[in-house]
Amino acid sequence: MTTKIFIATHKEYKMPQSPVYIPVWVGAAINPNKSDSFSSDNTGDNISEKNPSYNELSALYWGWKNVDADIKGLAHYRRYIGDKKNIHDYSNLLEEQIIDLLADNDVILTPSKKFYVIDSYTHYIKSQKEMETTHKNDLDTLYKIMGQLHPEYQPALKKVYQSKKVHMLNMFIMKKELFNKYCEWLFSILSEMEKSINRYRVLGAMGEFLLDTYIITNQLKFIEKPIIELERVSFFKKVK
Repeated sequence: MTTKIFIATHKEYKMPQSPVYIPVWVGAAINPNKSDSFSSDNTGDNISEKNPSYNELSALYWGWKNVDADIKGLAHYRRYIGDKKNIHDYSNLLEEQIIDLLADNDVILTPSKKFYVIDSYTHYIKSQKEMETTHKNDLDTLYKIMGQLHPEYQPALKKVYQSKKVHMLNMFIMKKELFNKYCEWLFSILSEMEKSINRYRVLGAMGEFLLDTYIITNQLKFIEKPIIELERVSFFKKVK
């Protein structure tokens, strides 16, 4: 079985030397300084020009539409799904373990982000104080669109909003059939939301609420594996 993990990057960076991992320069259609050593998200069927709003999801879209593999996933240039805890380098990448993990699970994820005091809805709204009203409109619009397009997913989205732990970062690994179904569903929602809200980074952020929504509604079995942070943020900065 072939496995391809798409690495979303917007700058030159040391990349894994493995055929499993494909670095993808995001926003290549609007970035004249893209690297020729990486794949670009502006080839084939793509949404490269929309990267400022979709962020790493333009790499996901490119991999969905243009790369054939039995297993697909998404990583960031400085974040990956790893095998063991507290090893933050390329020696800890998931590779041959992926097939065995997906034999018993539908999805491989990083650990959920825990908010402890507030729920994910409130966390997003208050992430930038000057944007509280705007951010509330983002989430309320997403909920409304879900009701229009996929009402059976609305209860799960509400549950994600109310939860104090959510799988963030849009990072996951799935078998091709499920990957294709998820991307079809995800981008149908985001493309509709784009008609009314197309602000910097907003659609990528909405994707973070949609992954768990899809998993909950479809009762998918998942396994959490450690995250590799190549540029780790200090504990005190995270708390702040």
